[in-house]
Amino acid sequence: MKQYSCSSDHLAPAVSSFIEWRAFAFWVILVLEANGLSDAELQSALRSRCPGFLEPLLEYEALYPVQPRFVGLQLLDWIDRRWFNRADFEGIADSIKSLAARDDRLRLLRIHVLRSRHEWRSTGPIVPPDFDSWFREAISPTVYSNVPIAQDRPLAQ
Repeated sequence: MKQYSCSSDHLAPAVSSFIEWRAFAFWVILVLEANGLSDAELQSALRSRCPGFLEPLLEYEALYPVQPRFVGLQLLDWIDRRWFNRADFEGIADSIKSLAARDDRLRLLRIHVLRSRHEWRSTGPIVPPDFDSWFREAISPTVYSNVPIAQDRPLAQ
């Protein structure tokens, strides 16, 4: 395996992409939890962003109930194999993940996931915002500027 030395500035686009793809997986889980796989916005987003991922999932759902977090794990694996395989090969995937873990956008995203989950569960089936709008709101520093770090809890609850 080749090992490259890269500055954080050089890796910034990859870190941004990594955060956006993680956000997409979280959004998918949230929509699945709220509305299930039949949600039209969810299906459209999966078809456009993850070609080939949805169809086997729909076949599976015909036989077994779909578990949102299991789908999320499958989606993260699909994303990593399709979009971050080269980073693994080049030996920079750990650097990308490490930089992303320290990025404020990821902290804001985690808070937004928790807030969205709470709001969406309390209202029942929802009309989810499209992913791009949801993600822009998630990483907006002004939306969560008053939330202390102590509220940043793990996503698995």
